Amino acid sequence: MTRYLLNPSTINWLGLAFAILTPVVGIATLVLARQRRSWLQSLPLFWILTATGPLILVLWFVYNAIEDALGLDSVFALLTNLCLFSLIGLGLGAFVHYRTPGLRGESSRAEPKPPPETPSSDA
Repeated sequence: MTRYLLNPSTINWLGLAFAILTPVVGIATLVLARQRRSWLQSLPLFWILTATGPLILVLWFVYNAIEDALGLDSVFALLTNLCLFSLIGLGLGAFVHYRTPGLRGESSRAEPKPPPETPSSDA
């Protein structure tokens, strides 16, 4: 089992499979959930989860490029990766937080307005 984890081509194939499967599952969810399709399409969190596989694969290649250029035991490479991935995580978190009303405690549905009062003819 360990030889599969240490083999870079195995990890690249798993990343590629994950990058293909997550958008396929997202599209299949939209096809199967016909009643909730517009609700799902309006959620930024749905689209981020759908794009998770390709994003992880891109970040994996960026991480490997940084480590190959600067060295695996370099403190500068560690700090570069730490800053890069922290900024990406904070950016995605802020995007989801500000684009999804339900996560901020606000109601995602508009509250119904009370009917306007009509003057009564009780005189």
